[in-house]
Amino acid sequence: MQRDLAEQRFQEIYQSHQRHVLAYFLRRTDATSARDGAAEAFLVAWRRIDDVPMGDNTLPWLLRGLAKGARQPAPQSGPPRSIGKEAHHSWGPRGTLT
Repeated sequence: MQRDLAEQRFQEIYQSHQRHVLAYFLRRTDATSARDGAAEAFLVAWRRIDDVPMGDNTLPWLLRGLAKGARQPAPQSGPPRSIGKEAHHSWGPRGTLT
C-alpha cells in the first residue's frame, strides 16, 4: 500500500476504534497501562496495515490481536529461581548475579 493511503487508512482506523480499544484495556488494568496497551495495539495495526480488514471486521481484528496477546504467558518478574550451588547468590540490579 502506498504510504499516503496507508496513513489515511490508519487515521480512519484510529479515529473509529481508539475509544473501543482503550475501553477494552481500561476494563482490565489501570489508566496508564491501558494507554500503553492501546498504543501498542495501534502500533501493530500500523505495522500490519495491509492485513487490517475493512468495515465491520476492523474492530474484531484489533481485539482478537489483543486477546491473543493476553493469552501469552506473562514474563517472569525478576530473575529465575536458582537451585543448587548458585542458591547462595543474590540478584542485583537488572538481574545481575552478585
